[in-house]
Amino acid sequence: MDTALEVDKILNNLLRGLAHNSGEAIYQSHRELFEIGEIALPAIEKQLMSYKWNGNKVGVEISIFTGLLGLIHDIDEKRANEVSAKIREKGCSKIVDGRIDSILKFTLDEFNSFRIRNVNIYQSKELIDTQRIKNKITKWLSLVPEEDLEEVERLYLIPKQNVDYRGTYMPILCSIMVEWDITTSRFNPFSYFFLLNIETTLYHEIGHHVHRHSFGQDPEQEKEADQYAVKILVKNHPILKRVVKVVRLILGKRNKNKGEG
Repeated sequence: MDTALEVDKILNNLLRGLAHNSGEAIYQSHRELFEIGEIALPAIEKQLMSYKWNGNKVGVEISIFTGLLGLIHDIDEKRANEVSAKIREKGCSKIVDGRIDSILKFTLDEFNSFRIRNVNIYQSKELIDTQRIKNKITKWLSLVPEEDLEEVERLYLIPKQNVDYRGTYMPILCSIMVEWDITTSRFNPFSYFFLLNIETTLYHEIGHHVHRHSFGQDPEQEKEADQYAVKILVKNHPILKRVVKVVRLILGKRNKNKGEG
């Protein structure tokens, strides 16, 4: 098949998947276009720029925007920055502008990368205790059922930010971001509790992936993600079966904050 026709066919499949929130179609199309690479970029960009993004875009349109710009960013970060500049120059809503920030905020040059259980891990170079963090992540992910990690595209580990949430899950891109509090130094007497918070957040975001949750904070989705986190946590911390209230306190406190699950 002609490459251009193949790209158009896969792109149409991606758009249908995004419109109907079909995780399997989205993942498969994203993967195929990513593997085609730069040759696919003109068609993806043309599709993205065919929309007017200065209105109050919600739901399906935001999913399409995130899916297309995220794909461009995965293929070529420089191109994604150029396309985003064009969109902002033409005018876009606050929602779209925020989505641009979410996608562009991660550049691979700022991360050390490695793989654990077929998950691509991107650890911010600002986190200097590299080996200890890698050991913790390896241990925590070892407790997660293999099928629950399927299709997790990326896991970003970043320093704690001045925001009200400690982790996010990007449904379309199947990417997870978890903040790593540098106060988890082995010399800090409260290190255990800081690490427990990070571990809880990680399992919570994986829970969103397992249940294939959509964007935004929905009480039922948060409850399901919390339940998943508790289930995995007690594997690593049997004592928490007796003090599960501590876990629920951590989860409840975070769920009062803003941000995407």
